[in-house]
Amino acid sequence: MSLSRAAKDPVSELDVKQKKFTRLLYNKNLSQKDSTFINYVYEEKINLHYWYAIGFNLTGSIILSYLLFKQNRPIVKVSAMLSLFGMSHLWMSYKINCRFEKLLHPYYEKYKIK
Repeated sequence: MSLSRAAKDPVSELDVKQKKFTRLLYNKNLSQKDSTFINYVYEEKINLHYWYAIGFNLTGSIILSYLLFKQNRPIVKVSAMLSLFGMSHLWMSYKINCRFEKLLHPYYEKYKIK
């Protein structure tokens, strides 16, 4: 199967794990049941990332920076909020991605995706 350049460029910009996931999605031997589950897991990952990695962490960092730095200047509050959000966002994104990879690992082995 030959891909056009427009189809190749977006795939070439993906990292290794995303390319592996793309190969799994476009596998010819993928059953309908497995495809449904994989799509469900991917949508759940996106939803978890939105609510927990962004929404929950942003709200928590705003409240925590306000409570801890009430008497300080606004620049200290903003820098504390951004650093708290950055650290918690990275940690939560890592945990969500680990969960996603753990759920898909049996399918990578089943369809021999490397």
